[in-house]
Amino acid sequence: MSNNAVFISHLVFTASVVLNVTFLMALRGFGRPVRYMTLFFLVVIITSIANYMQVHHTPFHGQLLWNPLHLFVALASYPLLFAYLFDLMCPGTMRLRYWLNAYVPLVALTALRFIIVAVREPLPFFTHYAEIRRYFGEPELWVRFAAAVLLVVMTCVFIVRAISMLKHHRNNLTSNFSYTEGSTLGWIWWWLLLTACKIIALLLMMSVEGQMIKLVCLAIYAIEPLITTICVLRQKDLYDETPKIENNGVEPFLADDKSVDLPSERRQKLKRDLLDLLEKEEVFKDSELNIEKVRAMLITNRTYLSQVINHEMNTTFYRLINTYRLNKAVEMMNNPLHQDMPLNYIADICGFKSLKAFSTLFKQTCGKTPTEWRNEQGGVWISSHI
Repeated sequence: MSNNAVFISHLVFTASVVLNVTFLMALRGFGRPVRYMTLFFLVVIITSIANYMQVHHTPFHGQLLWNPLHLFVALASYPLLFAYLFDLMCPGTMRLRYWLNAYVPLVALTALRFIIVAVREPLPFFTHYAEIRRYFGEPELWVRFAAAVLLVVMTCVFIVRAISMLKHHRNNLTSNFSYTEGSTLGWIWWWLLLTACKIIALLLMMSVEGQMIKLVCLAIYAIEPLITTICVLRQKDLYDETPKIENNGVEPFLADDKSVDLPSERRQKLKRDLLDLLEKEEVFKDSELNIEKVRAMLITNRTYLSQVINHEMNTTFYRLINTYRLNKAVEMMNNPLHQDMPLNYIADICGFKSLKAFSTLFKQTCGKTPTEWRNEQGGVWISSHI
């Protein structure tokens, strides 16, 4: 591949990533957890520029063969990439221990390489395996191999941890959300698969000779930022922190403490206040209602509210809110004044995010679709006990 083609490919890739960062910062800001993804893209931009400056005079088929730039930068940037996922599914996960585990090995390998390069001449970029065999005994080569192994191990650990956190997150959906659309994070499976493919592509580009295989790998490597940006822009932060409400004398704002059990009389009062919100103010009509919003309205903490819902009402937050939504929808469908109202309007008024969500939950509850129910004229609706 000519130097002009290499320059154009680097220019297009860098420009596309710059646009991704611009869209992220303009549409999502620089708050948690998007800031981790933004920082990752900034590292990618710097790497692309440095890569071109470093290798644009090197033959294309050998420019990435165990190039330490790609190894060490990948080790530096991947913790930022996965930090977005971890913080999205479980805020507060990004503690000091995470960053130490991610970056201490990188710092150690980088320092070791600088020491070796200071004592010996740095190894060249290999164009074929004959050169690797010639430098097989060089300490710097073993540092590069160690970096490659660390990259694979670190990525595998991150993927396994992300899958584990995803399962935990899905188990907690019914405790935190009144809806499932946009909160199940199904796209993460495809994103993790693409990430694994990108790591394989990176290792192939550093190990396999031939322009065709490298072009295929570069194509895989290039589409990842675009797909990631689309996913991040479409994904809302699931655990936005609701602003604290000023104390109005009802109950002071309390930090969550799972070790403290709420006294019976206070649980009963909190239950009455919750039922007032649902029955009198009909807060369930908010299609994005979550337990954090309800907690803020009641000026309590999430632990106490969960105790009331789980133990006093013997249900989950998801079932509680959607029971009220379904009851309201049936009430409207049985009302002659609303007999001609489209079902999607009813679903929207009652707080469902979509007609599909309404129909699915309705059929799961009574065994019929809303249309079938409406056509029967006079069926008996049995609501869940609250």
